[in-house]
Amino acid sequence: MSSDVLIHPPGGLPEGSPKGLVDVWMNTQAPVAEQARAALVDAIHTHAFGLVFWAFVLVVLIGFGLWFWRDWRGYLLRWQIRRMQRLLQRDPLNAPEPVGAALMWALARYFRMRPSVDRRALPPEWQMQIGALDTLRFGPVAPTADWLTLLDDLSALTRDHSPIHPQATSS
Repeated sequence: MSSDVLIHPPGGLPEGSPKGLVDVWMNTQAPVAEQARAALVDAIHTHAFGLVFWAFVLVVLIGFGLWFWRDWRGYLLRWQIRRMQRLLQRDPLNAPEPVGAALMWALARYFRMRPSVDRRALPPEWQMQIGALDTLRFGPVAPTADWLTLLDDLSALTRDHSPIHPQATSS
């Protein structure tokens, strides 16, 4: 027999039951809390690996989201700079003008100054690099190495500083 509590059925014996029937037992249901606990323990035993795995995946996704959100403009600008470096290395003769325009647009997006960068609102190190970009864009034809050096310098600046928001710095 099971270990559940056994009781006599409520009321008297049924009408058609044989005479002398003494041992009629029926199982009572466990309380709802015990049933829920048993179901939860069974689910944990059955799906523990999946629960741990998906909890880990969720934590990693949240961590990645926080990491990316912290400096998403910088990550985007560095990605665009890497694309421009590859373009210059692949096609050094035709690339400087499109690279210069694309880089200026990317910098305007990075600093939230679209459609163009307000050079006076930038920190001095950025002003120097934007001046060098203007010289490369509008001055005499420069070798590809100068463009690649400028792109490396700009990429390094995005790692050193967060973008300056002109709304926050204006008095």
